[in-house]
Amino acid sequence: MLAAALAGCTLVQEPGSQPALKQTTQSTPLADFLYQGKAIPPEDGRATLLLPIRIGLGFIAPTDDSTGKVPTLEQRQATLDAVREQLRGLPYVSEVAIVPQYWFGNQPGVGFQKLSALATQFDFDLVALVSYDQAIYEFQNMKSLGLISFIGKDIYKVDVDQALTVIDLALVDPQSRALVLRVSAGDRFGDKTTMLDDFRSQATVRRVSFDRASVVFIQKLREALPALRARVASPSED
Repeated sequence: MLAAALAGCTLVQEPGSQPALKQTTQSTPLADFLYQGKAIPPEDGRATLLLPIRIGLGFIAPTDDSTGKVPTLEQRQATLDAVREQLRGLPYVSEVAIVPQYWFGNQPGVGFQKLSALATQFDFDLVALVSYDQAIYEFQNMKSLGLISFIGKDIYKVDVDQALTVIDLALVDPQSRALVLRVSAGDRFGDKTTMLDDFRSQATVRRVSFDRASVVFIQKLREALPALRARVASPSED
């Protein structure tokens, strides 16, 4: 997903550096939750619903995520709030309700069963799922940048940490399992670091990258939503 959403992006690095992948996910949380880690299919259908419609909205975290440190819980909530504002601004949407993240759990491959139960219990017509993917790179300088001291060059060597973040939304009909709308967008951010503050720098880079990606994602969602009406039809329109 990172490659598709960030096509054309170039990693910025110091002269004489080489990239080292520090952290990434093997598949997106959304793919794990709905498709057992397989590729997410393209938009493949339309939903026949009585208008206006009610939408459930939730955040799907990685299966190994338990702390919510990066992105923070506040960042996740801010992204959900922004998505909610965009969706409930549509004239044929009567309500957008945020579903707590714990409801979805972290068991892969059970997503559609949970979404069906959720839709039945709370009378949702569609469910919007937001997830993210993030890869962390470190560009290690192979040349001294003049910061060598008697303590040792490795401590003061300047590297570059860079995060590539993509935020993904899938709007799903829980009953038919149709993927009605999908929006993905992202951004990259990097900063210099030394061995003394590498961990702190990496966390900061990840948080900033997520915030920047969220801005780009909401703009792309805003641009994509006008096409949604054609995919949500009332029975009389079929």
